[in-house]
Amino acid sequence: MSTADAVAQIKAQGYQIWATDLNPDSVDVRELDWDAAGPVCVVMGNEERGISEEMRGLADKTFTLPMCGFAESFNLSVATSITLAHMSSKSDGEGNGPLRPGDLD
Repeated sequence: MSTADAVAQIKAQGYQIWATDLNPDSVDVRELDWDAAGPVCVVMGNEERGISEEMRGLADKTFTLPMCGFAESFNLSVATSITLAHMSSKSDGEGNGPLRPGDLD
C-alpha cells in the first residue's frame, strides 16, 4: 500500500493527519487545538530525514516540537513522548480530548 493510499484510508475514517515537520508553516505543538480537530492520526518523521515530501503534501497540519540548546531535533522516542504528553494534557480520561479510552491499547 502506498503512502497516499494509507492516508486516504485513514482520512476516510474521519481522521485528520497531523505530522511533525520542521517547515516555516508548522505550528508549535503547544498551540495546537486538539479539541477542535476531532480524531487525529499523528505522523512522526524519520530521525534523519523527517517526513517525506509526499507526507508533507498529504498532511492536514504540520507541527514542531520547540527545543532549546544545540541539537536540531529530539530522537523519535522522545519526540513521540512529548507529543503524547501534550495530547494527554488535553484529555480528561472520560472520552474528551485527543486521547480517548482505548486509543493506546
